[in-house]
Amino acid sequence: MAGSAVVATCAVCASGQKVGYIGNNSGTLTFQSVPVNTAGTYRLAISYLAGEARNMTVRVNGGSAINVAFASSGGWDQKATQTVDIPLAAGSNTLQFSNPTGWAPDIDQVSLNGPL
Repeated sequence: MAGSAVVATCAVCASGQKVGYIGNNSGTLTFQSVPVNTAGTYRLAISYLAGEARNMTVRVNGGSAINVAFASSGGWDQKATQTVDIPLAAGSNTLQFSNPTGWAPDIDQVSLNGPL
């Protein structure tokens, strides 16, 4: 985490915690060393919480931003899942979540499926 991003308790989250305050041209959440055996397109599932529609960008290995729109999850105490297809290289990858123009949803967890 960097900038304004913080860990907060979350009763409905998988680990009992979430990452909030991502975005607003400050907070970022980065996962480093995400390993995959085969290069290709993977489906990234993002479990999130949001009381309103929000946007977020995902950057893979420092590449171009992939814009993802998130509907309200039904409240800041309810989870939803949004998926996006991302390109990953064989070996270690870096995923960065941010929003340069506003706040992103709070993140519970992420998971990968693939290659597709």
